Parts: sequence; structure tokens; C-alpha cells
Amino acid sequence: MKKNFAVLLSIFLVLSLFVGCGTNNEMTTEASSQVYEVAAQGYGGDMILEVEIEEDRIIGINILEHQETEGVSDMAIEEIPDRIIEAQSLMVDTVSGATLTSEGIIEGVKKAVVEAGLSLEDFMIERESTELQQGDIEETDIVIVGAGIAGIMAAMELEENYPELDFIILEKLPVYGGSIITTGGAIFAVDSRLHEEEGKETAMEDLVTYMEESSRKELNRDLIRNTFAFSEDTLNWYLDLGLPVDGELQPSSPHSDKLFTAWTEKRGQGLFRFLERVVAEQDFDVRLNSEITELIVEEDQVIGVMVQDPEKVYEIHAKKTLLSTGGFGSNDELMKRYAYEFAEGVIATHGGATGDGFEMTEQFGTEVVGDGTMGTIVAPDGTPIINSTFMVNTEGQRFFNERDISYRVQRAIAEYADSKAYFISEEEHLDKDQLEEGLESGMIQKFNDLETLALELGINEEQLMKEIEEYRSALAENESPGFDLPAEDALSIEVGPYYVSPVVVRTFGTIPGIKVTGLGEVLDGNEEVVGNLYAAGELIAGNAFSYQYPGAGIGISFAANTGRLIAHEAAKSLVQ
Repeated sequence: MKKNFAVLLSIFLVLSLFVGCGTNNEMTTEASSQVYEVAAQGYGGDMILEVEIEEDRIIGINILEHQETEGVSDMAIEEIPDRIIEAQSLMVDTVSGATLTSEGIIEGVKKAVVEAGLSLEDFMIERESTELQQGDIEETDIVIVGAGIAGIMAAMELEENYPELDFIILEKLPVYGGSIITTGGAIFAVDSRLHEEEGKETAMEDLVTYMEESSRKELNRDLIRNTFAFSEDTLNWYLDLGLPVDGELQPSSPHSDKLFTAWTEKRGQGLFRFLERVVAEQDFDVRLNSEITELIVEEDQVIGVMVQDPEKVYEIHAKKTLLSTGGFGSNDELMKRYAYEFAEGVIATHGGATGDGFEMTEQFGTEVVGDGTMGTIVAPDGTPIINSTFMVNTEGQRFFNERDISYRVQRAIAEYADSKAYFISEEEHLDKDQLEEGLESGMIQKFNDLETLALELGINEEQLMKEIEEYRSALAENESPGFDLPAEDALSIEVGPYYVSPVVVRTFGTIPGIKVTGLGEVLDGNEEVVGNLYAAGELIAGNAFSYQYPGAGIGISFAANTGRLIAHEAAKSLVQ
């Protein structure tokens, strides 16, 4: 039951034409029509649209400029204008995983309709939707739910090592790849051909020890070992297939001299394009726009999934079900439940990260383990913070090494600063363009003296002045001002005017995950294995790391290799 994947490749080739300046239909430029240029807020910032209206009909929509995420927003940019024009209505379905982009386009067309002097109510009519048909029950050996890197690697493991088994990959979004394109494109491995060539050595126990130390808790050591046992073969396999590596291996974290990561050229985009090419060469049965509405359970055993696509609802019965549905960063309710310290920050997770796997397994009473999110720090509008090594909370206290790796600073702000902190700097340390833009947007504020700064920002003035004096004194003696910040890395704060940037936590992935065994088998509330159900990737991250993101490339590698692990275990049980 496999389909030729070349069709999917052709979709991506078409979509690539819409990156950066998407267009959906030619403007007719007839004398009786009028073109309106409007701006609307998308996921990544302002989008500029041209909307052509003839009499009382919308006849053309062209996205001139946008800052949306390539590979995620493409389908919305392509489909939403066509849906609006076909229905002559703004009450159209958004594209799953690109909701904010979809809503931005709809909002832009609304503005054009109003500017044209037409009645907005005439375009807010819901058209009758086509009733979904009931499809036939299908059967397969293994069904993979989710086509991010974990799902892709599960499929590759089956194709490579278990060709006698049939499998189907289901993805609710109109594109596969999950969050790959939005990542840094780094890939960690315990060993590889590159390690040998560069004389770098890592022992598995080095990784386990580091993961526990950075997580501040005991983890599922068996899962870590079983997962990263695949990492050498995975990275070598990528290299054999032409992964474009950017330079030599780099330390995964400045806090470990034993863990190393390979960086892909062009980062996440480069890794996405590489995997896109590799997958296109396979003969997979990948079904996009296919949402799983529920797991089918009989006598405490998962026997398949209920599927809904744009045309029908149907069942797939499978001997084994593999969940690789990602995290929950785009689900407000789950963020407040499992990562409340980060819920009010900037959420930059993939639009499809709505916690589907968490909701599917609630029926089993499955425990969620781990805490924190994977992320960085940014200004409240998502732009970079100012260059500074002096950060305080509202109590006026310094509380962490400002030059530490960003994901550690992120966790410190969430934990020690009630998610509110301020960076203070002198003008000489700031980029002029960033300063000008920040002052204009309000993300940077200028104060001539520290007393006014403290008063207007609600910072404890007495404590702030104490911290400033201690900081200055330490630098005058060429000593660390505290928190292991080297004196040579510290920037002066001697004279005004002073510039302040509020800083918030940014989340690009979530850590809490459903509890599994060392082989990725899902556990119920009684610590018993749920029959025939496995999970991988961000959905189970909290079993292997917690508190803060462990280091560059470890998240991607964990997802890819847990995908291989559960595919291997599920397949092995079927062929024995």
C-alpha cells in the first residue's frame, strides 16, 4: 500500500516558488477593477498584500512581501487566497500548522474590502462545506503518526532494515518536516566518521552524566543509551548521503568538553532540504492533511487510528502504532499546564505543535515527566536583545551570568526573575541600527540617570545602585563581577545615557513528555506498557532531559534516533 513519493516532491517544488514573495493569481488590470495594497500581521511580522476587486467580487490576491517561516507558511500563502476567491467569503478554513499566516491573509483582505467601500458582512458568510465521506477500513503493519524528523527516521529505519513490512505515515499538516526548518540544523552524535577524523572521543556515559547534571534529576538512562546508540550510524548515514556539513565538529555546550555536534550548512533550512531530497528518493506512503482524531483501542491494546482528511474519515488498523506528534508549544492550555513559567513569553514553536500525542494518551492516565522548554531570550516583540552584560530583575538584583549560553539564561529568567528582567547598557556597546529601531519600536528605552530608570521601570532603586557599584568596583580591579562572568567579557556601565531592554523567555520547543520505557513504549498510569503503542521525539523529551535544553544538536538527534529506536523495536517484535 505504498505510493510514489514523487508527487510529494512536485508539491515542494511548486511551493518553493512562493518563498519570500508569494503570488496566487495574476492581477487582471482591467479598467473596471481596482487594486488595493494593504498590510496585515502574520506569524513573522507584517505581510503586504495586493487585493484586486471588481465591482463586488474579489478577483485577485497577491502576497507581495512577508516574513513567514519557509516550509511552514507556504501552503497557507498558496491556498488561502484561492479559498477566499472561490468562496467569495472570508469565512474559510485556515491551514493547519499555519494558522497565524492564514489569519493574517484573511485580515488583509478584510482591510481591502472595507477600503473598497463594500459591506464586510457580505463576505462573512459561511459557505456550505462538503460532507466528508466514510472511507474503507485499511490495514497495515505499522502506522506512523507525525512526519517530523522522528517520523521520517522511523520510516527510514523500516525501509532500510525491515523492507518486508508495510507502513503508512500520517501528517496532519499539508507539508512534512515538522519543526526541522526552524531549528539550528545541528546534529549531535556520540561517535561518527567525523569524530574519528578529528580525534574527538565521547563515551556514552559522558552523555548520560551530562544530561543528568544539566537536568538536575535522574533520568531514563536506558532510553538515553538506547536512543544514542543509533547516533553514530545516523550521522554516518547522513554523511554518506551528502549532508552538507559546515566546518568541523563543535562543542555541544560550553559546559562540556566531551560532547560534539555537526552543524548543517544553512542550518535548519539546509537540513530540511537535505531530508526533503532523501525522502523524495524513497517510495513511502505518506498522507498529508491527514489528522488523527483518536486511537482505536480494544482490550487495552491500540489496534490503529481514526483518520480525517479533506475528503473522508476512515480507520487504519495496524499491528503497531508509532506516535511522533511533537510538542505542545502552540497549545495555550497545555503550556499553562506543563510549562506555565514560559507561557507568557514569546512562543516560536511550529504551528503543528499542539500536543496531539499528549491528548491521545490521556485516556491511559499516562504521566507527563520533565519540565522547562527549549528556548532563548529575546525582547518582548521577538527581536534580539541589546548587547549587555548587566541584567537585573525587578528587585534590582543581578542573578545569573549574562554571557552564559542563551538556553541557560532563559531558564534563569523563568526561575529567578518571575519571567521579567532588564538588560542595561551604555550607548558605546550598542549597534546603531538596532538602537535606532529599538527606540522607535519602544523595545529599547533611554534614561539619562539610573534613578529615573529605576523609578519609571519599577525596579528597586537601592538594590540596583548597590549592584551597579559592586559591578563597577569589580571591573576596576579587573575581577569577575560575579556569577562566573569573566572580567574580560564584562561591558562597562560607567556613564549615561543608559539604555534598557526588557527581556522575555522565548520557546522554540517543549521538554515535558509522556512517560515511556527505555525502548519508547508508552506507559499507562499504573506504569504498565500500553499494548502496541510507542512514542518518539519531542513528545517524550522529558524522559531524557529536563529543566533546560541540554545543548546544540541534542534535541534533533534525540528526535531522529528515538524515531529509529521505536521503529526498530516495533518491527523486531513483528518479524521474530
